[in-house]
Amino acid sequence: MDFWRVEDITADQRLLLRAEMKLPGWAWLEFSIDANEDASNTLSVRAYYQPSGFLGKVYWYACYPFHSIIFQDLIEQIERRSQEPEHNL
Repeated sequence: MDFWRVEDITADQRLLLRAEMKLPGWAWLEFSIDANEDASNTLSVRAYYQPSGFLGKVYWYACYPFHSIIFQDLIEQIERRSQEPEHNL
């Protein structure tokens, strides 16, 4: 998956990916699925970042405004693809 390595996985609940790209720090991306009372599920995406030094903090705050846009698009793509027939996944 490009620059991501699976760090932890719990079937049907959680996927934690660690960034392998060059960053001024360490980054993780977590996907989690929570069951709702109406038998539907909610998919959440969270980014975690541990900056390394001043440049790490600058990097995080420079990218921060774009995260909600990127992650919302990512969730919408996952939702759209999950509704396609299996042979298109």
